[in-house]
Amino acid sequence: MSRLELLDLVKPVLMDGAMGTTLLAHGIPAHSCLEELNLTRPDLVYTIHKSYIDVGAKVIVTNTFGANRPRLSERGKEGFLKRINVAGVRIARKAADGKAYVLASIGPLGSIAQKMTVLDMKRNFEEQAKAILEASPDGFLVETMVSSRECEAALHAIRSLSKKAVFALVTFPNKPKNISDKVIKLTAKTLRAAGAHVLGINCVDPKETLALFKKLKACDDGPHCVRPSLGLPSKQLSPKEFAEYSRKIIDLGCQWIGGCCGTTPEILQLIQK
Repeated sequence: MSRLELLDLVKPVLMDGAMGTTLLAHGIPAHSCLEELNLTRPDLVYTIHKSYIDVGAKVIVTNTFGANRPRLSERGKEGFLKRINVAGVRIARKAADGKAYVLASIGPLGSIAQKMTVLDMKRNFEEQAKAILEASPDGFLVETMVSSRECEAALHAIRSLSKKAVFALVTFPNKPKNISDKVIKLTAKTLRAAGAHVLGINCVDPKETLALFKKLKACDDGPHCVRPSLGLPSKQLSPKEFAEYSRKIIDLGCQWIGGCCGTTPEILQLIQK
């Protein structure tokens, strides 16, 4: 499949929702290495992927978010890095069955990244990306990146290995409403230069995501991808409210829409109504 085949899908494109919180909802203990489930519970990971495809998702994301060496090392699973990443893509491929495209998830390296050089970060991302590429995903989703420096390192690592489509999503965990237009513009410019084909925001509640997306649209021509979370447990929006904000984001010109933490197939299905 060519890169353009994925990027040229008729817009807007419905993506899937949360993997991590959905696994926890199925009874997986919170302290577990969720990515290891690609090896120990592939049936469950497959079922979740399939549930999103069944409600119309045209793009699903692999269960490989934290499958990099630093994060796997925290749980003593670094020896399974290659197997976990390859299995993650293969499970998603099997679930997609020609009905959806597969993006390989690459998340941040964890708190240790703050002590790393850019070269060290790039090497870690290259290791994960090489493993992922053995199973031939349709593209990559670099997601939930707080640091544009770390996101840039991930993009450079992927671009050094592959010409596949790359989505880059940043997040703003601390007072996102205070993020300035200047910061958004600089972030967009940096990540586009690093090779992001699609740029966007994830893991921020829908209200704040809408405000951030307006700023992004004002300084970047797109294409754009947005995957809001349902919000903090203490102030979660209802599924109906989530869908309403998602449609507002689509109306502003967002081409790729999905969900992050807390979202379910039922919630994403409401977006289409």
